[in-house]
Amino acid sequence: MSTTPTAATPVHAVKLALPMALFFAFCAVAMLAASAWVWQKTLRDEYQASSLRVASLFEVSLQNAMLKRDLAGISDMVAAAARLEGMRDAFLLNNAGQIRFASNMGNLGNSEEETLHGLCLQKACGEISGPKAVWENSALSSGLSVIYPVKNQERCAACHGKTNINPVNGVLVLKFDPAPSALQTAAQLGIWLLPSMMAALSVLALAMRWILKPDPIGDNQA
Repeated sequence: MSTTPTAATPVHAVKLALPMALFFAFCAVAMLAASAWVWQKTLRDEYQASSLRVASLFEVSLQNAMLKRDLAGISDMVAAAARLEGMRDAFLLNNAGQIRFASNMGNLGNSEEETLHGLCLQKACGEISGPKAVWENSALSSGLSVIYPVKNQERCAACHGKTNINPVNGVLVLKFDPAPSALQTAAQLGIWLLPSMMAALSVLALAMRWILKPDPIGDNQA
Protein backbone atom coordinates (compact mmCIF):
# COMPACT_ATOMS: atom_id res chain seq x y z
CA MET A 1 0.00 0.00 0.00
CA SER A 2 2.87 2.42 0.78
CA THR A 3 4.71 1.94 -2.52
CA THR A 4 2.00 3.51 -4.68
CA PRO A 5 2.10 7.11 -3.23
CA THR A 6 5.93 6.99 -3.08
CA ALA A 7 6.20 6.11 -6.75
CA ALA A 8 3.48 8.48 -7.83
CA THR A 9 4.73 11.52 -5.94
CA PRO A 10 7.78 12.33 -8.17
CA VAL A 11 5.68 11.85 -11.31
CA HIS A 12 3.01 14.15 -9.93
CA ALA A 13 5.65 16.74 -9.01
CA VAL A 14 7.13 16.69 -12.51
CA LYS A 15 3.70 17.06 -14.09
CA LEU A 16 3.01 20.08 -11.89
CA ALA A 17 6.48 21.64 -12.17
CA LEU A 18 6.69 21.62 -15.98
CA PRO A 19 3.56 23.73 -16.62
CA MET A 20 4.59 26.14 -13.87
CA ALA A 21 8.10 26.50 -15.33
CA LEU A 22 6.67 27.15 -18.80
CA PHE A 23 4.22 29.68 -17.38
CA PHE A 24 6.92 31.64 -15.57
CA ALA A 25 9.19 31.50 -18.63
CA PHE A 26 6.35 32.91 -20.73
CA CYS A 27 5.82 35.66 -18.14
CA ALA A 28 9.52 36.52 -18.29
CA VAL A 29 9.47 36.82 -22.09
CA ALA A 30 6.26 38.87 -21.97
CA MET A 31 7.82 41.18 -19.38
CA LEU A 32 10.88 41.64 -21.58
CA ALA A 33 8.70 42.47 -24.60
CA ALA A 34 6.58 44.92 -22.61
CA SER A 35 9.66 46.60 -21.15
CA ALA A 36 11.19 46.91 -24.63
CA TRP A 37 8.00 48.50 -25.98
CA VAL A 38 7.76 51.02 -23.12
CA TRP A 39 11.45 51.87 -23.31
CA GLN A 40 11.37 52.33 -27.07
CA LYS A 41 8.27 54.55 -26.89
CA THR A 42 9.93 56.68 -24.22
CA LEU A 43 13.11 56.98 -26.29
CA ARG A 44 11.16 57.87 -29.44
CA ASP A 45 9.07 60.50 -27.64
CA GLU A 46 12.16 62.14 -26.15
CA TYR A 47 14.02 61.86 -29.47
CA GLN A 48 11.14 63.55 -31.26
CA ALA A 49 10.78 66.30 -28.64
CA SER A 50 14.50 67.13 -28.70
CA SER A 51 14.47 67.17 -32.53
CA LEU A 52 11.60 69.67 -32.54
CA ARG A 53 13.50 71.84 -30.06
CA VAL A 54 16.53 71.86 -32.35
CA ALA A 55 14.31 72.88 -35.29
CA SER A 56 12.75 75.72 -33.27
CA LEU A 57 16.21 77.10 -32.51
CA PHE A 58 17.05 77.03 -36.19
CA GLU A 59 13.81 78.86 -36.95
CA VAL A 60 14.88 81.79 -34.79
CA SER A 61 18.31 81.90 -36.41
CA LEU A 62 16.83 81.66 -39.91
CA GLN A 63 14.38 84.48 -39.25
CA ASN A 64 17.19 86.73 -38.02
CA ALA A 65 19.30 85.90 -41.07
CA MET A 66 16.32 86.53 -43.37
CA LEU A 67 15.71 89.90 -41.71
CA LYS A 68 19.32 90.87 -42.48
CA ARG A 69 18.98 89.46 -46.01
CA ASP A 70 22.03 87.37 -45.24
CA LEU A 71 21.65 84.66 -47.87
CA ALA A 72 25.20 83.41 -47.37
CA GLY A 73 24.52 83.12 -43.64
CA ILE A 74 21.37 81.08 -44.29
CA SER A 75 23.32 78.76 -46.59
CA ASP A 76 26.07 78.30 -44.00
CA MET A 77 23.50 77.70 -41.27
CA VAL A 78 21.72 74.95 -43.19
CA ALA A 79 25.02 73.35 -44.13
CA ALA A 80 26.19 73.45 -40.50
CA ALA A 81 22.94 71.81 -39.34
CA ALA A 82 23.76 68.53 -41.08
CA ARG A 83 27.15 68.45 -39.37
CA LEU A 84 25.58 68.33 -35.93
CA GLU A 85 25.77 65.01 -34.10
CA GLY A 86 22.69 62.91 -34.78
CA MET A 87 21.67 64.74 -37.97
CA ARG A 88 22.28 63.49 -41.49
CA ASP A 89 20.65 66.04 -43.80
CA ALA A 90 19.06 69.49 -43.81
CA PHE A 91 17.44 71.71 -46.42
CA LEU A 92 15.11 74.70 -46.71
CA LEU A 93 12.20 74.64 -49.15
CA ASN A 94 10.14 77.43 -50.59
CA ASN A 95 6.37 77.11 -50.44
CA ALA A 96 6.33 75.35 -53.81
CA GLY A 97 8.56 72.57 -52.53
CA GLN A 98 11.78 73.61 -54.28
CA ILE A 99 15.05 73.30 -52.35
CA ARG A 100 16.52 76.79 -51.92
CA PHE A 101 19.24 75.99 -49.37
CA ALA A 102 20.74 72.57 -48.66
CA SER A 103 23.52 70.91 -46.70
CA ASN A 104 24.19 68.88 -49.84
CA MET A 105 24.78 71.48 -52.54
CA GLY A 106 23.95 68.96 -55.23
CA ASN A 107 20.30 69.01 -54.12
CA LEU A 108 19.79 72.73 -54.75
CA GLY A 109 16.85 73.35 -57.05
CA ASN A 110 15.43 69.84 -56.66
CA SER A 111 11.73 69.42 -56.00
CA GLU A 112 10.49 68.03 -52.69
CA GLU A 113 6.77 68.53 -53.21
CA GLU A 114 5.98 65.19 -51.53
CA THR A 115 7.53 66.50 -48.32
CA LEU A 116 4.93 69.28 -48.21
CA HIS A 117 2.01 66.94 -48.90
CA GLY A 118 -0.79 67.56 -46.42
CA LEU A 119 0.65 70.85 -45.12
CA CYS A 120 -1.33 74.08 -45.15
CA LEU A 121 1.02 76.95 -45.97
CA GLN A 122 -1.48 79.52 -47.33
CA LYS A 123 -4.42 81.29 -45.73
CA ALA A 124 -6.72 79.90 -48.40
CA CYS A 125 -6.44 76.32 -47.07
CA GLY A 126 -7.30 77.16 -43.48
CA GLU A 127 -5.20 76.92 -40.33
CA ILE A 128 -1.47 77.11 -41.04
CA SER A 129 0.34 73.87 -40.29
CA GLY A 130 2.72 73.66 -37.38
CA PRO A 131 5.87 71.53 -37.04
CA LYS A 132 5.51 67.91 -38.13
CA ALA A 133 7.59 64.88 -37.16
CA VAL A 134 7.58 61.92 -39.54
CA TRP A 135 8.97 58.50 -38.65
CA GLU A 136 10.28 56.31 -41.46
CA ASN A 137 10.10 52.87 -39.93
CA SER A 138 11.96 49.83 -41.17
CA ALA A 139 12.87 46.45 -39.69
CA LEU A 140 16.22 47.71 -38.41
CA SER A 141 15.81 51.43 -37.80
CA SER A 142 13.40 54.34 -37.38
CA GLY A 143 14.55 57.49 -39.18
CA LEU A 144 13.03 60.79 -38.08
CA SER A 145 12.34 63.81 -40.28
CA VAL A 146 11.21 67.12 -38.84
CA ILE A 147 9.23 69.33 -41.25
CA TYR A 148 9.13 72.80 -39.77
CA PRO A 149 7.26 75.71 -41.46
CA VAL A 150 9.13 78.95 -40.82
CA LYS A 151 6.43 81.50 -40.01
CA ASN A 152 6.44 84.95 -41.56
CA GLN A 153 6.64 87.98 -39.28
CA GLU A 154 5.68 91.60 -39.70
CA ARG A 155 9.33 92.61 -39.63
CA CYS A 156 9.92 90.37 -42.68
CA ALA A 157 7.18 92.05 -44.75
CA ALA A 158 9.67 93.97 -46.92
CA CYS A 159 10.82 90.73 -48.60
CA HIS A 160 8.08 88.18 -47.91
CA GLY A 161 4.95 90.32 -47.89
CA LYS A 162 2.38 90.71 -45.15
CA THR A 163 1.64 87.79 -42.86
CA ASN A 164 -2.04 87.71 -43.81
CA ILE A 165 -1.07 87.16 -47.45
CA ASN A 166 2.08 85.04 -47.08
CA PRO A 167 2.06 83.42 -43.60
CA VAL A 168 5.00 81.06 -44.22
CA ASN A 169 8.43 82.06 -45.54
CA GLY A 170 9.65 78.54 -46.20
CA VAL A 171 9.86 75.05 -44.74
CA LEU A 172 12.89 73.74 -42.88
CA VAL A 173 13.47 69.98 -43.17
CA LEU A 174 15.87 68.23 -40.80
CA LYS A 175 16.62 64.52 -41.14
CA PHE A 176 17.99 62.81 -38.05
CA ASP A 177 19.92 59.59 -37.63
CA PRO A 178 17.80 56.46 -37.06
CA ALA A 179 16.57 55.72 -33.55
CA PRO A 180 16.85 52.16 -32.19
CA SER A 181 14.29 49.71 -33.60
CA ALA A 182 12.09 47.47 -31.47
CA LEU A 183 14.47 44.53 -32.07
CA GLN A 184 17.51 46.59 -31.08
CA THR A 185 15.74 47.88 -27.98
CA ALA A 186 14.72 44.36 -26.97
CA ALA A 187 18.29 43.16 -27.50
CA GLN A 188 19.69 45.98 -25.34
CA LEU A 189 17.18 45.26 -22.61
CA GLY A 190 17.87 41.55 -22.87
CA ILE A 191 21.54 42.11 -22.12
CA TRP A 192 20.57 43.67 -18.79
CA LEU A 193 17.39 41.82 -17.88
CA LEU A 194 18.02 38.30 -19.17
CA PRO A 195 20.63 37.39 -16.52
CA SER A 196 18.31 38.66 -13.79
CA MET A 197 15.39 36.71 -15.23
CA MET A 198 17.46 33.54 -15.50
CA ALA A 199 18.61 33.94 -11.90
CA ALA A 200 15.00 34.43 -10.77
CA LEU A 201 13.88 31.34 -12.68
CA SER A 202 16.72 29.32 -11.13
CA VAL A 203 15.67 30.39 -7.64
CA LEU A 204 12.08 29.54 -8.55
CA ALA A 205 13.13 26.08 -9.78
CA LEU A 206 15.01 25.38 -6.56
CA ALA A 207 12.03 26.54 -4.49
CA MET A 208 9.66 24.34 -6.50
CA ARG A 209 11.97 21.36 -6.08
CA TRP A 210 12.05 21.88 -2.33
CA ILE A 211 8.26 22.40 -2.07
CA LEU A 212 7.32 19.48 -4.30
CA LYS A 213 9.90 16.95 -3.11
CA PRO A 214 8.50 13.73 -1.57
CA ASP A 215 7.91 13.76 2.17
CA PRO A 216 9.87 10.77 3.60
CA ILE A 217 8.08 11.01 6.95
CA GLY A 218 4.67 10.91 5.33
CA ASP A 219 5.77 8.03 3.08
CA ASN A 220 7.03 6.00 6.03
CA GLN A 221 3.85 6.59 7.94
CA ALA A 222 1.85 5.55 4.89
